[in-house]
Amino acid sequence: MLTANLWVSTGFVNGATGTITDILYKEESGHKSLPTAILVSFDQYRGQTLTNLDGISDVPNVPIRSMWEGKSGICSRLQFPFSLTWAIKVHKLQDLTLSKVVTDLGKREFAAGLLVYHL
Repeated sequence: MLTANLWVSTGFVNGATGTITDILYKEESGHKSLPTAILVSFDQYRGQTLTNLDGISDVPNVPIRSMWEGKSGICSRLQFPFSLTWAIKVHKLQDLTLSKVVTDLGKREFAAGLLVYHL
C-alpha cells in the first residue's frame, strides 16, 4: 500500500494498493543496498506504465528523501513510500477506502459494536 500522495490525478495516492512485480538493484551493489526502483502493478492507477513481458502494467517507484530538523540538526531518511498490507492495524486504516479486504473476524468482538464500527 502506498503511504504518500505522489500523483493524485492518476490515483497514485495514500492507500493505493497493488502487487510488487520486481525489485531493481544496481548491478555492482549485489543486493546489499537500497534498491534503485521497485516495480508495482497498482490496482486503480490511471497514469503511464511500463508493460513487462507478461503483459502486466508496472509503475516504477524510486525512494523518496524526507528531511526535517531534529534536536541534533538536520535529519533525513531515504525510503520507499510503501507499507505491507497483509498485516495492518485498525488505526492505520481509518479514513481509507479499500476495494478489497481479507480479514479474520475471530470468534468474538473485543467490545460490543467495535467490529461494525471498523467495517
